[in-house]
Amino acid sequence: MKPKLSVLINAYGDYYRQRQVKDDQRQIERYDNLTLIENRNKSSLELMTHKDYDQKSFKELISAIELNGITSFNMTTFWGKIAEGIERNLGNSLDMPIHSLSLHYEETSKGANTLDQYTSAFNCNSVGCIAGFAMAIAMDWKQPDWLTEDSRNYMHSFENIACNYLNIPIQVGRKIFYGDEASVWAFVAYHERENYQNLEWSNWEDDEYDDFDWTEESIELSSIDYKVAVDVLRRIASGEITFSDEFIPQYKQQ
Repeated sequence: MKPKLSVLINAYGDYYRQRQVKDDQRQIERYDNLTLIENRNKSSLELMTHKDYDQKSFKELISAIELNGITSFNMTTFWGKIAEGIERNLGNSLDMPIHSLSLHYEETSKGANTLDQYTSAFNCNSVGCIAGFAMAIAMDWKQPDWLTEDSRNYMHSFENIACNYLNIPIQVGRKIFYGDEASVWAFVAYHERENYQNLEWSNWEDDEYDDFDWTEESIELSSIDYKVAVDVLRRIASGEITFSDEFIPQYKQQ
């Protein structure tokens, strides 16, 4: 049975807080408990098909990205903070939109919330990807006290919490959260190039179609803007885009 979202979140909190305490035995116990809950989460979600996806959660996620996307959507980090000195009005600039900023070498704030816990929206310096937005909603827009490092150090936490919230398999989540080979972004970029011209291949040019296999190519995360994210998420929620038994993106089977 899939663990409740609160149980999963609490297990991560117990484990990461214990890591800060010099008690090896308790840390092992917390790790074993977290592993058990994560495995339950993964195995339960593996059984989910489009009919099982949580439509309410998808709607909340899409609405949040649509509302905050122009200033707070960036696929290169789970939760991040815009570096000092970067003007926020760049989010309205065709030259440097927020989604295209690379946050790979930026540190998140230490000892302070990346998300504004007093409102139901990102604060003025926060950005997040699809998994980040999903986890933010699941946690009532409050940054947990155990998230004290670069958010990418908590990859499994974001994956498991976001997929539990959306009720989708972890493998499906990875096809959505990342731009790796056989992602949903590579799928739409290849099959519907005219509609997704801004999606950029990592190691391939548009005029090189000979012997091209989109399942072996990746998409630059910084080329995924919030409008594309909202569009593709709606198509996944509606069942227009589904995933095969091997979790490869495909169009709805008749």
